[in-house]
Amino acid sequence: MNFYLERIRAHIEAEGQFAVQAAHELRTPVAAASAQAQALMAGVADPAAPQRIADSLLRLGALVDRLLHLSRADAAGRRARKAIWCRSRAW
Repeated sequence: MNFYLERIRAHIEAEGQFAVQAAHELRTPVAAASAQAQALMAGVADPAAPQRIADSLLRLGALVDRLLHLSRADAAGRRARKAIWCRSRAW
């Protein structure tokens, strides 16, 4: 029983660490795009500001795509483990 409780605790801790890292990774391109947009609105942006905004948003999109891919893979793994567990209990 302790083994399973430790596995659950480790899984919850890993998910928490992942969430913190993901939030940090998402914050960077959002902050960069926001700063460039504010500079544009204030009329003090350099000519490359629109490209920087586009680059930041592309990076943000790529990060979100990776997070969605990981989420789908994790959900598929959980479904597979549940199916195996259910079949093993039927014996």
